[in-house]
Amino acid sequence: MSEPDHLAGDTNLAAVGALLSEPARAKVLLALTDGRSLAASVLASEAGVAPSTASHHLARLVDAGLISATTRGRHRYFALAGPQVAELIEAVARVAPPQP
Repeated sequence: MSEPDHLAGDTNLAAVGALLSEPARAKVLLALTDGRSLAASVLASEAGVAPSTASHHLARLVDAGLISATTRGRHRYFALAGPQVAELIEAVARVAPPQP
């Protein structure tokens, strides 16, 4: 049985793992799993980091295609890039150990 194209050996699973391994980015992604779009300031608070730090993490997640950004007035709102990202986060959460 052959693998689907998206599961072939050229998939960079480690890149996604590296993004998820940073606790602040993981908290941002978890905060977005309920389908809401949240402002950067809210996500900074959820992640427990300064707004400037959150901005860096949000940019990395946008660049990786895991979240999308929409500008409304003076604020940028972020959401998961699609249902497949929500499925990924939920699958990882099922196998992740509980936080200490």
